[in-house]
Amino acid sequence: MKLVNLICGLVFGLVAFVITTQPVAAQTFYVSTQPAANQRNLNVSYFDLTVQPKQTQTLSVMVVNPDPKAAVTVELAVDAARTNDNGVIEYGPDPKLLVDKSLKYPLSKLLKIDGPKQITLAPNTSQQVNYTLKSPSGAFDGVIAGGVSFTQVLGDEQQLNQGVKCKSAYTIGVVLQQAAKPIVQPKVLLSNVKVAEVDQNQVILAQLQNPNPAFIRDAEIVATLTGKQTKLEMKKINYRIAPNSHFNLPLTLAPNEKIKPGKYTYTADIKAKEGHWRVTKDVYISSSQAKQHNVKHAPKPKAMDISIWILAALLLGNILWFFFSRKKRQQKKESV
Repeated sequence: MKLVNLICGLVFGLVAFVITTQPVAAQTFYVSTQPAANQRNLNVSYFDLTVQPKQTQTLSVMVVNPDPKAAVTVELAVDAARTNDNGVIEYGPDPKLLVDKSLKYPLSKLLKIDGPKQITLAPNTSQQVNYTLKSPSGAFDGVIAGGVSFTQVLGDEQQLNQGVKCKSAYTIGVVLQQAAKPIVQPKVLLSNVKVAEVDQNQVILAQLQNPNPAFIRDAEIVATLTGKQTKLEMKKINYRIAPNSHFNLPLTLAPNEKIKPGKYTYTADIKAKEGHWRVTKDVYISSSQAKQHNVKHAPKPKAMDISIWILAALLLGNILWFFFSRKKRQQKKESV
């Protein structure tokens, strides 16, 4: 069951980002955007808008249920763009991803759903969902990024019949910028470095932040931890970082390598088309943290090693039994 849930999550996680101005086939419903008059690029599949201060406008998305027999319920949401720990920009709802403190205008404060946040479409029907966009009252730098999401709501009977909670989901990006504003360059800061546990592994967890209203695309990140007699390195590629967002980058400590307490230097080198950044911070590993890692990740006897010892014990037992039996027979012969 866990495997099926994982497969469903991967399939619909991919479907969620296949957004186009044309209808997209899905398991239960699909969506199509209605182009806005101030769309900057008509060739992209999201709302890429040029706005003016205090501008108010309506954005529209058509939600279609092509099923001739079953109704479908869809939950609507508006969220700011955030960056997850795998270097993927998230435009939809995820309670684990917090909005960065540098974000001045979260999209959810500017874009409101005109109507209920949950809609039900009868079989073979469609419904237009409207949003009211109110641009900031003053000028803003760079871009404001986020998305509108559509997630299928499964009833108890559907969950029982399907056995797993496979949901159709779509997210449409929304990017706002002003015409006369200069291009803003992104930036990378190293907010925090600490020893933590992720997925039962002891890691050096760094929080990287882009505090500027600009995207970073296809970044290569090389992270290193350097001590007196230790150097650990990790490389990540194709990382994308949303404007005004942060994410955690774990550097896993080597399982079979003992860590000594003391002072270490953490360095992250980030290269992208938009720039090159090198950030550094010292981190101290305490005696208790080093002991916890070393005890938890101490080499354990392999199954093969245990089997060899068992076989050796059995062989030794047989040899001893053979000699004792032979000696006993000889003693009987001598007594006769």
